[in-house]
Amino acid sequence: MSFAKPAKTAPTMFHYTNAAGLVGIIRNRELWATGSNYLNDPTEVSFAATALAAALRERLDEANEDRDRAQVALDLLERAYVDPHSPDQYREDRSFITSFSRSDQSLTLWRLYGGRNGFCIGFDEDHLLRWTNSPEFPTGERDGLAADEREELDALRANFQLSARIEDVSYGGQDVAPILDEVMAVPYDPQQPYAHEWRLREAMNQLSRIKHPAYEDEKEARLIVQEVHHHAANPSVRVSAAGALVAYRRIVFPFEAVQSITMAPGANTPQQHRALKALMAQGGRGPYSHVEVRECGLPFVW
Repeated sequence: MSFAKPAKTAPTMFHYTNAAGLVGIIRNRELWATGSNYLNDPTEVSFAATALAAALRERLDEANEDRDRAQVALDLLERAYVDPHSPDQYREDRSFITSFSRSDQSLTLWRLYGGRNGFCIGFDEDHLLRWTNSPEFPTGERDGLAADEREELDALRANFQLSARIEDVSYGGQDVAPILDEVMAVPYDPQQPYAHEWRLREAMNQLSRIKHPAYEDEKEARLIVQEVHHHAANPSVRVSAAGALVAYRRIVFPFEAVQSITMAPGANTPQQHRALKALMAQGGRGPYSHVEVRECGLPFVW
């Protein structure tokens, strides 16, 4: 049986990880998106919510029809978004996040997430999302399908009713203003003040892409995964390096999503290169044969 060689495209996003993380991603064709309230610093995703809350409080001081509209929005914001650990956030609004960078040459990220023997995996974002956001559950039998067809069927089922998107992170509070305008444009009915809460939630879900300007050098892009309906698989749980329980969701991707692997600066390049070749062989099929192995050009010694 022959397999077509995947088309080579330029990687657009880079995920820094250690050797164990690389092995898991390559072998399983999975990324693990961590629940936003389990991030290293959960306040990363509440920075913009806090800024929006301050702007809404200013509207409360205005004696006009916007006051009641602002109060309803502020109540929802404080109940479900400002505190990243809030138990009152809607299940389908909870974000699960995998972080990337637009660069594989960030010394900060090498130090934080890669380490001396780490790697930076370059992804094509279109291929990464190819098996997500399917509107219907894929039916059919696996028997008789070719290996690549079985892989796609299994992946579509695993990713069913999970929404996945890529968002570039912006830094600072300037991007909160358009969200405020969107919130204040939601219709308000004094008789049914929460009738349009779903529209408020749609606007507030954009807050997760805004971070404090102190993180700007990361050039971060995020894979954001959210549950669409209740038929989605439940989140999984893993044990973190610190020994804590962490909720996460799996996203399965095709081989073509991986376009490059960059080795850490100062790594034992020949040894790592041989190991990477063995890792990507995948039983002789060669589905990762298109992947470019790179050396990091940063002048750094661990």
